[in-house]
Amino acid sequence: MAYFDPTTAKTPVWEQQECDTSKSFAIFCCYRGMGPSRTLEKVATQMKAHGGTVLKWYGTHGWKARVAAYDEHMQTITQSEIELAYRMKVKEEAKKTVDLIFKAKRIVEHDLSVLLERAEAQQGENREMVLDRATAVKLLDRVTILERLTTGASTENLSMDDKSKPRTIKHIIVDAKSDKEEVDDE
Repeated sequence: MAYFDPTTAKTPVWEQQECDTSKSFAIFCCYRGMGPSRTLEKVATQMKAHGGTVLKWYGTHGWKARVAAYDEHMQTITQSEIELAYRMKVKEEAKKTVDLIFKAKRIVEHDLSVLLERAEAQQGENREMVLDRATAVKLLDRVTILERLTTGASTENLSMDDKSKPRTIKHIIVDAKSDKEEVDDE
């Protein structure tokens, strides 16, 4: 009686091999499908097979190596599916976040254009500010954060005192207003 050698298999070892009969392969498939809790006794009972015959096939047909290869194969498939599902979920969430950021940016841009139109519509030299300084700074701050989020830049607060750090439009405007007020005060 020849023993099955998994290294000579022409197909994956968990599939039907030349040594398998229809009946032995059906019992092997049942055994293989039981997962980690599989036992020869369980498969013999479930398939109504003689325990001695199942034990013989287990040894001569290399069931131990075949189910180990099958379990490893299934683990690889399961892990790949988990990773694919995770990547798809991350991609979907990223798209939702980017869409939300662009939607918020469009709202802010719209509101800024309305404010600019109001300011341009005012005539004369004594034009009043459409926004007070604090509101303008808050609005610019939000625009800057959105700008940074959409470009992938850092959103951390930067010190206005350190001129060597990256600057945004908001910082330049606020600095210019501060400088002008200091000149006016003198």
